[in-house]
Amino acid sequence: MIKAIFKDGVIQPVEKLPEDWSNGQELIIDIPDPLDEPAAIDAWASEVESLAAAIPREEHQRFRAALSEAEARRTVTVDGKPAFEMLPIKSDDPDFVDRLLATNPEFQRLLDERHQESIAGKVSSLEAVRKRLEQTDR
Repeated sequence: MIKAIFKDGVIQPVEKLPEDWSNGQELIIDIPDPLDEPAAIDAWASEVESLAAAIPREEHQRFRAALSEAEARRTVTVDGKPAFEMLPIKSDDPDFVDRLLATNPEFQRLLDERHQESIAGKVSSLEAVRKRLEQTDR
């Protein structure tokens, strides 16, 4: 996004324009919301801070715990499209997987399918995925 100001009847860029722009190129101008002004943002931030200060400590702790759990979720993609989500299994419930297998035949079927894919070499180890991700980050 290019930032510009309107001054003396002319729109003037405040930063360098992209080199691939041509003279006479059509542009769409988006006027920022007045709430985007620094003073409005500061007022909003002050209001949020005072409201947050009124929230009991226990609620902050509950929120942080929920946020940590949400951040632990990972979406796995196949060909750039979400395929499934991985969630950590809480260690305080060691029987969770056994109970899930006993009460949910669909999960057992899915687990069997994934096991066959693993045997067929269609599954990457976590270590191999980490190595691939490290290579793409460079």
